Amino acid sequence: MAQESTVVGGDTFVSGANAELSSPAGRDALLTGFSIDVSQKIEKDLAATGFDINVNAPIGSDAYLAGFTIDVNQPVAEDLTATGANITINSTARIGGNARLAGATVKVSGPVQGSLAASAGALTLNAIVSGDALFVAGDLSFGDAAKINGKLTYYATKQLVIPASVVDPSRVTFHQLESKEGTEMAQEALRDSVPTFWKTMMGATIAFVAAVAFMVALAAVLMSFMPDRLERLRGEAIRTPVVATSFGALGLSMLFGLIPVSAMTLFGIPLIPIAL
Repeated sequence: MAQESTVVGGDTFVSGANAELSSPAGRDALLTGFSIDVSQKIEKDLAATGFDINVNAPIGSDAYLAGFTIDVNQPVAEDLTATGANITINSTARIGGNARLAGATVKVSGPVQGSLAASAGALTLNAIVSGDALFVAGDLSFGDAAKINGKLTYYATKQLVIPASVVDPSRVTFHQLESKEGTEMAQEALRDSVPTFWKTMMGATIAFVAAVAFMVALAAVLMSFMPDRLERLRGEAIRTPVVATSFGALGLSMLFGLIPVSAMTLFGIPLIPIAL
């Protein structure tokens, strides 16, 4: 609920539509909001969740980020964990420990002193990774500055040509990734929910269309046989809409309740015309 920076036990809490860390944090900083701007140094950990996250100041320890667009522009002294649609580690950022990234589009242009684990639809590496690398990517590309000093293990739908300038081929391990494996969990979830939804939706739509068709047919019959009475009913509905609506609801209740009950009983079938 805090709309401005609040310090509790040495930790700094910031929230609001535009959450900005406007003064240095002596310990951890926790930010939440639509747009997050870390413009002051944080001595220890950063935890931030929002739509747009910009890290424009050094982080003294770990960083945990979750958002739609994430831009890391300054060094993170230890580990970085981030998930979002678009994740960018710019060349001005340096990750002192491990980096764990998951997103639709991931670009790593800043050096990673530890290991790099990344899962992305499109992954671009254009920096030095001092440790091992683990990639799960639909599209994997390397820039001129890309280099992996440890082992590279990657999962892809087909084997890729990894430049020797990035990593020695003897330290590369490839695992075939079937396309169905990437969607298995989603398919299982949809298999249970979607058919039920569409059955319910289709049933409601058919019932609605049938009800409208029935009312139109009934109106056509009544207009053919009782035009004068219908005209009087229309005039009464205009003059007393509340009363007319109430009697209409009562009439429909009797119609949709009485007709099925009459049809289910053999002796009630001859009474259906009277009920109508």
